[in-house]
This record gives sequence, structure tokens and C-alpha cells, in this order.
Amino acid sequence: MQKGDLVYVPSEVVLLQFYEEEKARRSVPVKVHRLERPTNLLLMEANLENEKYVKVWHRGDEWYVKRCDISDIGEACD
Repeated sequence: MQKGDLVYVPSEVVLLQFYEEEKARRSVPVKVHRLERPTNLLLMEANLENEKYVKVWHRGDEWYVKRCDISDIGEACD
């Protein structure tokens, strides 16, 4: 997965926002949103190897989601 890809996020997954100072540590969220239904979100970060959370775009704002909760949509079939 690369920055700009769409990723699949199942229902009931939690999205988090952190204070600006906390983004490096990602320890205490300031906003929490639980998805009611599965959705595709835009991946905002390219470095997925060493990160527990990745940044995604949801409803006009940046959110963090656990890397293990998302999956690649994959290539389209011809």
C-alpha cells in the first residue's frame, strides 16, 4: 500500500485523532469515531512498515487507524 491508495476498513473499526503534540507518540486520542459500516478510505501515509497507526482521510479530516484493521483493496480486474 502506498500514499494515495484506497484502503478497505470494516465496520466497527475505531478511528482516532490526537493532539498535535501527541502525534509522534500517538498515546491519548482527543476524538474517537467508530465506523457504523464498512468503507474505503484514502491512505494519507506511505510508511506502513514500522507504524502501529496509519493516517487516513475520512469526511474531510485526518484520522488514525490501526494498521492491522485496514486492508488493500487490490488491483482492478480487466
